[in-house]
Amino acid sequence: MSKARDVVVAVAPSREIAEMWAGLLDEASIAYRLTPAQVGDTGLVPSLASWELRVDAIDASRALELLPSASDADELEDDEGGDEDEDDAYDPDLDAPPAAGGGGGIRWLIIAVAVAVALIIVFVGTRSAG
Repeated sequence: MSKARDVVVAVAPSREIAEMWAGLLDEASIAYRLTPAQVGDTGLVPSLASWELRVDAIDASRALELLPSASDADELEDDEGGDEDEDDAYDPDLDAPPAAGGGGGIRWLIIAVAVAVALIIVFVGTRSAG
């Protein structure tokens, strides 16, 4: 797929949901690409990142027909919500991934630890080889 002509057809709150939606596109033989939605999002802390589902511009309308829309999710929620208390109702704002910059401290801590471990391995490897 050409990166220059791909368009975002959906943004998933987690990698798992993005992969589930990608499966729908895969069944329809639509090529797709998953990318982190925010600058700086990586696979190191996938639960903190939202993911864009991108397809070639020519396949965008077909992809949008296959993927669930926000109105479909609202209808499903209305059908299931019969005896629920108002306090127990699903609130997408509470379950949404953190905004850009949220959880960034944890992400950088993990990166720093990974770099430190890599440097230690390189240092020990060069001392034992020399």
